[in-house]
Amino acid sequence: MARALWAAATANGPIDILINNAGFGYFRRFDEVDWTRDAELMQLNMNSLVALARCFVDAHKTTNTPAYMVNIASTGAYQSVPNMALYAASKAFVRNFSEALHDEHSGTPLSVTCICPGGTDTAFHSASGGDHSWIANASTKSAAFVAQSAIQAMLRGKRTVVPGLFNKLTCFGVRFLSRPLASRVTTYVLGKPTLALPVRTKG
Repeated sequence: MARALWAAATANGPIDILINNAGFGYFRRFDEVDWTRDAELMQLNMNSLVALARCFVDAHKTTNTPAYMVNIASTGAYQSVPNMALYAASKAFVRNFSEALHDEHSGTPLSVTCICPGGTDTAFHSASGGDHSWIANASTKSAAFVAQSAIQAMLRGKRTVVPGLFNKLTCFGVRFLSRPLASRVTTYVLGKPTLALPVRTKG
């Protein structure tokens, strides 16, 4: 499907900027969510991103035109996140994949940047069933702020950027914690699931 989307998108000309922003998650224990939703998460957050990335890289293999790919990960890519286990794992995949692509194409016209935002003021939290603590909510950034940070990082050819000072400090500080302790801190910051997951509608 991603390749069909790419063919349709490039029918009227080449694409020099690709922003892989699509994704979703849920705030719930792993065993409380049906497998279909998990399969959809992996398809959208990882498989589709990889397919579009491959289409973009292949399209720019033989050109000298500057090209930019931006992949959206999350601060959740820096540690395990209880109650968002699969989402955080998918974003760790996106981060590692993006950083490897950045290094593979160093010195070429193709630049790959990974953006790792924290909480962002979108419909994501309500769609995930999240009702986070005041700490998580206080560090939430506007979508405009995250988008501006992403564009600036992209044009500067950055490898990985975490928008927002609090989020930067969090991702820097987590490396000094043991992984179990980092996981417990994350659980405290996010709180525990209290809201029902929204019912999905088929369009």
